[in-house]
This record gives sequence, structure tokens and C-alpha cells, in this order.
Amino acid sequence: MSSHPETKIDCSKVYVKQSTFSTPQTGMFDGAFAAVDIKAGELVEKGVMRRLPEGFDGNTCPYIFTWSTERPNKVNNQ
Repeated sequence: MSSHPETKIDCSKVYVKQSTFSTPQTGMFDGAFAAVDIKAGELVEKGVMRRLPEGFDGNTCPYIFTWSTERPNKVNNQ
């Protein structure tokens, strides 16, 4: 499968399915897997990134993936 040359999103080299690491104990979750051989340094996928409003908490919205180097998107159980 190839994408349109003007697309802003291309995930044609990967696919998503239920992870074999997911269990009833860990919870059921998906994983991303290579659909084709990927060489070192090759672009795997591209997509759209948007700046979200100040104070937006990505942990409260299951439809948005957030990340940062200053505040990793993970739950700290302290």
C-alpha cells in the first residue's frame, strides 16, 4: 500500500493489533508492528502534531496522545 504524495499522515509501514503482551492481568492493549522491513534511519510513519491549550492533561483524554521531555506522560505512583 502506498500513500498519496501530498498526505500529511502516512502509517503504511505499520499496523496495529492486540499485543501478545496484553493479558487479563496487565489489561488488554494494542501494539504497533512493522508491516514491512524497515531499514535503520528510514522514516517509519509521519503524522500531524498540534499544540494543545495550556493546562491540557493528556492523561484525562483517551483520544489524545501527549508527550514531552520535561513531563513524561506516565503515572507516578508515589
